[in-house]
Amino acid sequence: MPKIGTTTNRKGTTVALQLTKREAALILASIRNWQEELKTVDLYDYYEGYFEDIDPLEDAQIEDLCARVSAEARIAD
Repeated sequence: MPKIGTTTNRKGTTVALQLTKREAALILASIRNWQEELKTVDLYDYYEGYFEDIDPLEDAQIEDLCARVSAEARIAD
């Protein structure tokens, strides 16, 4: 199972995410869908619970995230 980066939880602990290629593909599709929808809809209002204390990623940051997830998924081949 590929390790897709690390993340820090609310307690400040860094944890690794273990994802199957199928899960990584779904995450990438979801992120790309979010990115595309942002062009015409203010999604932040719909998902404000996820962004209470943080700003959502901007387009360039979304590109970077997708590249990192894709790269990790390729390495796991």
